[in-house]
Amino acid sequence: MLELAEEFWPLLVPFGLAAFVALLVWFGRQPARGLYLAFFTSGILITPELPVVRDKLAATELVFLLTWFALLLHRGHLTNAGPLRREQRLSLYLGAAFILWTLLSFGVNNIAYADTEIFLPSLVETANFAYGYLVFLTTVVLAREWTYWEDCVKWWVAGSAVVILVGVWAVLGNAPEWAYEEFSRRVASTLKNENQVPSFLLPIFVAMVFMAVRKGASLLQQVAMWGLLTGALITAFGSGSRTALLMILLAVAGVVYVAARTTDNRPYRIGAILNVFVALSVGLLVYVSVVLFNYQGDYALGTTPPWQRPVVTLYDWLAGYQELDNTRPEQLAFVMNNIGDHPLLGTGPKVYGSLYAVEEIHNTYAGVLMQTGMVGMLLFSLWLLHMLWYSLRQAGRIADPWRKVMVLALAVGMVTLLLYNMTMFGLRQRTIWLLAGLLVASWSFVPRTSIRQAILQRGPLAHSLSKARTRVTDNHPASYKR
Repeated sequence: MLELAEEFWPLLVPFGLAAFVALLVWFGRQPARGLYLAFFTSGILITPELPVVRDKLAATELVFLLTWFALLLHRGHLTNAGPLRREQRLSLYLGAAFILWTLLSFGVNNIAYADTEIFLPSLVETANFAYGYLVFLTTVVLAREWTYWEDCVKWWVAGSAVVILVGVWAVLGNAPEWAYEEFSRRVASTLKNENQVPSFLLPIFVAMVFMAVRKGASLLQQVAMWGLLTGALITAFGSGSRTALLMILLAVAGVVYVAARTTDNRPYRIGAILNVFVALSVGLLVYVSVVLFNYQGDYALGTTPPWQRPVVTLYDWLAGYQELDNTRPEQLAFVMNNIGDHPLLGTGPKVYGSLYAVEEIHNTYAGVLMQTGMVGMLLFSLWLLHMLWYSLRQAGRIADPWRKVMVLALAVGMVTLLLYNMTMFGLRQRTIWLLAGLLVASWSFVPRTSIRQAILQRGPLAHSLSKARTRVTDNHPASYKR
């Protein structure tokens, strides 16, 4: 498929221009449509080898460019959600502060080193961070109304369906070569590499579970969602990712957590949730048993089937046969030993590799610390913690039961994604920025509280003081005109 696209790309240009114009018109009528397509295309990152940009430009970037252009041309209102809430603005400010600090680190360090070989990779890395923040900002602005928010989730599920279909095909062994990592044969599906599979599929997994057991869902919808859930597990295991196994275990616990926090007026079938929990638990036990039964004790990357890798590497580690991972502990030690040389600004984005002749750090938090210093890490951590803590807090105040379930499910998804970021550098991936945007946008689902309601919520003493102040105001109105 890619070879045909590369061979006939000049003939595809007119069709591409026509699609460009059509999408621009469609987005111009409602810019949130661009966000829907961005969620969908984030799971389809394989691209043909184009002139100049080669395979570095994915469809999602073109979609966002069109969306931003449509926003510039749009003259009507974007949403009925009203102005941004104070906490939403704070989240945007914290994210912006991290990006500005990254830009400062980039500028100062590149001036200091004045190395042309360092400059271009550092510029690309910095641009990646800035682009991710713009994705976050766009999602917050456009998804604050429930209809738009829910459609974003549905389009994410649709994109997941494409990844799952190709992923299951690859696990069965008959997919095209681009669906695999070349050496290990780990399943990459429609993504750039195999490690991106769990980061795209598993943060939406808990939400898909509740969509499968929602009251009022048709039999066809239930069957489709159950099929996608099963396919997501198969594809995740086919990717050979050890982190995927840990994310799935956390997701199972997350299903229980969401059910426990939504005991009143449940919009889903509680019996079906129990069945899901039992099915996932039994399924995982069967999977582990099958892997161990077929394991001959001779693990080797490229030889051992990828679907066995998550279990057998953990088994060999627990049995004391081999280390679970030598690379990541060494990388963490490297950061701890060298961050003292660049404590405030870090080395600058993507600079540490050239300075210290090391490979990429497979840990988002350690990577941010090394690249942007302690201040950058502090700002990044504040942004993440504020976003997650306030999302969990606000979800409990959402009156609509289904909206509360979905927001909590995506908050659990963010926790699984933060776990993933402990084993990979995930800031170049779109999922963390898109999901963070959805969570911050969901804060608009909580009704705005009036001043009087806020006073009543503070307790009897504040209520009494408020009533006393009201009597004084009524008796002496002139004193309050000054």
